[in-house]
Amino acid sequence: MSQSKFKPIQMNLFDLTYSLSDRKLRMLESGWPGYFNRVIIPELVKLESIFEPLYSKNTNTRPSTPTYLVLAMLVLKDLFTLTDEELERSVTFSLEYQFALGTTSLNISR
Repeated sequence: MSQSKFKPIQMNLFDLTYSLSDRKLRMLESGWPGYFNRVIIPELVKLESIFEPLYSKNTNTRPSTPTYLVLAMLVLKDLFTLTDEELERSVTFSLEYQFALGTTSLNISR
């Protein structure tokens, strides 16, 4: 499936940010996670078209992980000098990392 058409991750009823107080949500939005989500993610989304030829045009195949999401995780890994395991742990369990990546609605802890 071609990744050139950016589709943001849809928030679900159990999104982690819904249970936060207004103060805590503002803290996330005004800190590095909010900046990363507002500024860095849109820049990485612009790179999706570069990788389009690598994806299958067949609509019957499993959708791939969005390229911008993989690139964003690599940026965070380098920014915070994390190992692969530390990155996986942070993306799975840290609300800050999930907010930065826009994945608070994904159930990735399974």
